Amino acid sequence: MSCIHLLKIVIYFILFNSTFAVLVNRTIDDQLGDEVTGDKPIYQPSDRKVWVPQGTKGGIKPDPKSAFNGTWTAAFYRANSPKISITLEFKGTAIYVFFILSKKTITGCFFTLNGNFLPLSGPFIKKSWLDTQYNATIFSKTDLANSDHTLEISPQGTCDAYIYFDYAIYT
Repeated sequence: MSCIHLLKIVIYFILFNSTFAVLVNRTIDDQLGDEVTGDKPIYQPSDRKVWVPQGTKGGIKPDPKSAFNGTWTAAFYRANSPKISITLEFKGTAIYVFFILSKKTITGCFFTLNGNFLPLSGPFIKKSWLDTQYNATIFSKTDLANSDHTLEISPQGTCDAYIYFDYAIYT
């Protein structure tokens, strides 16, 4: 390679310094937490009577073979009760949240991202047409700044709601 050719390459990189980034999907499991950081979802209140691993609230009995990592965390919110919530912390540009849904129950949630209530997102009210629906996307948000984020998922208000949190994926 000639010196002139090498000089052109160096000048090109100086003038057009570009950063190449690879987007990577990472998973936050309901019980095992973030596969990279180890951070686990924060369930409030922390009372095990509210949030039940592999719970069968509302008569739903999900198949562990169909749930991500064979686990899920369930709760029942009674209308106008004290707040319950799941908080996920992640660093990335997008987030997708997956629940297990059933035609026997209604799932209703509100979403708060970085302390900002997302009015267009909630309440998410969903009832599956299937007996049990796995990998059901209940929330997604893209085009986020590549920084630390906090997502709170919370049923609240005047409707009873069943929550079957399975996992989240962030990029």
